Amino acid sequence: MQRPIKIFRLIPLCLALGLSVLHSLHAATRPDFYAEFNPAIGQLPFPINLLFTGSTDGTLNIPVSDPDNAADPRLALNNLDGFSTVAPLTVQFSSALNADTVQAGDTVRVFEVALVNPFLNPTHPGPFAITGVRRELQADEDYRVSLLPQDPDQTTLNIHPLRPLTPKTGYLVTLTNGIQDRSGYAASPSPIYALTQLTTPLVDANGQSVISGLSDAEAQTLEPLRQLTNNQESAAARQGVARNRIVLSWTFMTQSIDDAFTALSENLQPLGMAVQSTGATTAAIGLGLPGFSDIYAGALAIPYYLDQDEPLSSAWRTAEGGAVTRYHPLPAATTTLQIPVLMTVPNASSGQRKPARGWPVVIFQHGITRSRTDLFAVADALSFAGFAAVAIDLPLHGVTDVNSPFYLPGMERTFDLDVVNNETGALGPDGVIDASGSYFINLQSMLTTRDNLREGVQDLRQLTATLPLIDLNGDQQPDFDARRFQFVGHSLGGMVGGTFLGIENAVSSGTLAMPGGGLPKLLDASAAFGPRIATGLANAGFIKGTPDYESYINSYQTVVDAGDPINYGARSARRHPIYLIEVVGSTDSLPDQVVPNAVADAPLSGTEPLARIMRLQSISRSTWNDRGLRAIVRFTEGDHSSIISPVASFAATAEMQGQMIDFLHSAGTELEVIYRPVVK
Repeated sequence: MQRPIKIFRLIPLCLALGLSVLHSLHAATRPDFYAEFNPAIGQLPFPINLLFTGSTDGTLNIPVSDPDNAADPRLALNNLDGFSTVAPLTVQFSSALNADTVQAGDTVRVFEVALVNPFLNPTHPGPFAITGVRRELQADEDYRVSLLPQDPDQTTLNIHPLRPLTPKTGYLVTLTNGIQDRSGYAASPSPIYALTQLTTPLVDANGQSVISGLSDAEAQTLEPLRQLTNNQESAAARQGVARNRIVLSWTFMTQSIDDAFTALSENLQPLGMAVQSTGATTAAIGLGLPGFSDIYAGALAIPYYLDQDEPLSSAWRTAEGGAVTRYHPLPAATTTLQIPVLMTVPNASSGQRKPARGWPVVIFQHGITRSRTDLFAVADALSFAGFAAVAIDLPLHGVTDVNSPFYLPGMERTFDLDVVNNETGALGPDGVIDASGSYFINLQSMLTTRDNLREGVQDLRQLTATLPLIDLNGDQQPDFDARRFQFVGHSLGGMVGGTFLGIENAVSSGTLAMPGGGLPKLLDASAAFGPRIATGLANAGFIKGTPDYESYINSYQTVVDAGDPINYGARSARRHPIYLIEVVGSTDSLPDQVVPNAVADAPLSGTEPLARIMRLQSISRSTWNDRGLRAIVRFTEGDHSSIISPVASFAATAEMQGQMIDFLHSAGTELEVIYRPVVK
């Protein structure tokens, strides 16, 4: 076992002693106004690398009071190999701040740095020491700063990334005494931080304290931290930050994001798919469709990395049972599942004939609380354009009506869970399968939510790898053209799809209808889901509008980072043409009420931030680009479901599906806008 990382021991230090040393070294007009920093009592900015202290496997080691309390976010965080690329940084001050003096690029500066990673270089004497500064992050381009609106005392400073930070990367933050309180007093270092700023050792060669009033044990404990602070401030000074103005500095390391997917890529093999004709066309399913599609159904074999016996609490684990991290990136499959597959193929009524190389295929992924049968809403439009289509369910989704001809007993991704009374919501089975997707977003298990997202992505990869082998007519020849696979995802399917497109090259374009990024704040701000989340968290003691609630949501973001499309958006758009659909509303209609366009005080949550990270061009007229479009079309009519349902606006649905078909037919190079009144 690797030895624990010991940066310092968390032992109590006398505050009065610290203050006496501070006054002897730093002139301060108001010594009770400072940036809080006292590791002994847990006063730390977050995130900070000191929270790795004691780790033996490279995961965080945040102290927890009850290791059996699964609802404690810190338990989930302690399965990660670093901190969020998306969630805001927070630091506390001892008094209310003057917001005008909290300025990105001035009193608050952030640098990308090279750090000594003690888990990769365990013999280095300076864990997390800075070995070089790579660049300074730019204010209002890379990050912004503000006070936490939910803090009534206005003592909490937030640093918001405006684009995802680089994974597996070190960052240095410095705060200076240009930050003032509401009375105009300049901030000071905390008593403990002031001790660590001393440029000479706290102990002599014999380990004895050289500071009057500071015991040998206390000095020995603080000396490694003093060395780390001096290293940080020296690095900052080389970037023009005056050392005598620094009131707090710290470093943190971001977590790995796609390492598990990379590890899984090495051995990704198709495990088989069996489908057969149902003998029905889309005209026979009672939806009023013209019947341009023959319907096939069957099962796809997939490795399952969660635990089907504990689907609401399990997480991806290594073969040894440890956390999946950059140091141990390969999750172990717990079983092989046969999951339902739904497929539609153009028939003679569509006017299409199968090309010599096989049908081009659209992989369709449904939204949250829906199922694979949403494919029928777009199937005939796709068939009329000459596309076969295939759909699988997201994890913990599926057909729940046991009388449906498409229900597959014992195979549904819901595992036929019956946990609550479907009429009252009370805990306890009622003999009715719970609704599709009820447990995908899991407030009781952050890691399960993250890995539901990753499982959904990996299922799509497994499907993509299997499709080239499918022989529908038994002539020993594949019926699908592997060169012409494209993706369409709706809502949560578009979010999982955004991640999928960031790591999968076997599809040529992606249509993302009503997606978003920064999922925890997105859901919190959702008119549809936000109240439910607030109620659930209130029952756990986290009250909306309080700092504790925000801390919980930020912890949730940290945990789900590896499955959040905001971390894959830039790569998705580099690899593929993208067509993104957003409903922004107008004076006469509401914007999307499920996935918000944007979220106040969460610059990486919602649809607009995802589009910004993808660098999508806003389109309102027909356009083309032979290198592939990266486009967003904002609709003034319709709602969150309009890509699959004309109820809110027939015109919007017709235009959305028409644009989708045009984009697919051109392999992502063309978008034709026909009915401009519904487009912004």
